[in-house]
Amino acid sequence: MESNNAPGAIAPGGERQLDGNLTPYNATTNPTGVLFDWGSGGGPKQGIENNNHIANNWQWNLTTETQLWRNAKLELGWVALRGIHLQSSQSLNQVAPANRLAYIEDGILNGGNNQNSFKPFGGLPALIQWTHGGDSIYHSLQATFQTRLSRNSQFQSSYTWSKNLTDTTLGYVDTTTGIADTYNPRVGRGNADFDRRHIFNASLIYNLPTLKSQNGFVKGVLGSWETSTIVNVFSGTGLKITSADLSGTWINPADGTSHKFSGNPWGIGNAASTAVSPSRDFSQPCHVSGGDRTQWINPKAFTWTGFKLGGYPNAGPGACSGPGVRDVDFSLSKNWAMPFHTSKFFDEKSRIQFRLEFFNLLNHPMFRNTNLNYSVSGANIVNNVVDCSACTLNNTQFGVANTPSNIGNREIQYALKLIF
Repeated sequence: MESNNAPGAIAPGGERQLDGNLTPYNATTNPTGVLFDWGSGGGPKQGIENNNHIANNWQWNLTTETQLWRNAKLELGWVALRGIHLQSSQSLNQVAPANRLAYIEDGILNGGNNQNSFKPFGGLPALIQWTHGGDSIYHSLQATFQTRLSRNSQFQSSYTWSKNLTDTTLGYVDTTTGIADTYNPRVGRGNADFDRRHIFNASLIYNLPTLKSQNGFVKGVLGSWETSTIVNVFSGTGLKITSADLSGTWINPADGTSHKFSGNPWGIGNAASTAVSPSRDFSQPCHVSGGDRTQWINPKAFTWTGFKLGGYPNAGPGACSGPGVRDVDFSLSKNWAMPFHTSKFFDEKSRIQFRLEFFNLLNHPMFRNTNLNYSVSGANIVNNVVDCSACTLNNTQFGVANTPSNIGNREIQYALKLIF
């Protein structure tokens, strides 16, 4: 475990200084390497799981291909990937499910004075343990089409329909993105944070006619141009909704008295950020149409109504997807042979090339960094069940897809190159 006090300094002669004392290390008397440098008042903070698990994955696929016509091929495949013992993290000092309602009630009625008694290690911090307890499963249908056209032109396209489920992040794992509930890891299982249900790519390289039968001027100006384009269309990644707070009025089921409630309805304590997620309202669409295009997530798609204090939401992470990608790149180029190619520096391969390139030709915006902080107030909690029909959003930016940089702007560049 890691201490939140820094270890003592190494003194001359291989001795370690601790609180003014010298403690020599002796490989004979201390062969196990027991630590003597824990500072006074220090306590555990983080640690590594004591096991020999190593992250690994198993992949399998079934693929077939056929020739549709001359120079045209279609390939279809089922591709799957199972991830086992993936890197993750969990809190060892979480409130057990059986005590979570009592943990919440103590925070309301007793100012939280006894809440630490419901934690396995009392008032110690979360005690994050780095583990290899993550799990994922990926299935996909993948299709690829290729064909060759006249004048050495070619076209290729691919489409993937897939689903990636996991109980941990497959991006950067830290103390807040690991297992949401140490006692029930599957409650945080859902669409991965880079799960893209649909991915389509297409590319075309097309050589225009050479116009060999025309005169030299027409052939040189209009002949042998090459065009190419790349099209990318992706659906958005799975989003993990978080919540800073639910506030409202809690009715004590024992005597009917009203009390103010503010906090995490899960009652889990010391958990990853996804352990404060609301339920999904399946009567509402995830995405709004019309109006402000940056309002990507429909705020009504999530709710605390019907949530039982100390319980779980009705859906895992990734119930709604983020903004997708629609991008078209296009280029136009032409080569001219050098009129003199017998010199020392120029040979028969020397040429002048003109290129005109468009990135995001259609100027389609690409949103990212969607605000996922779902914080509401005005709830009524009766018999420990939340009624949020009159709630208002504390965070008016929830669901807004921010674009802090120039991502998505059309870019045009052109160049004249001498190749030798």
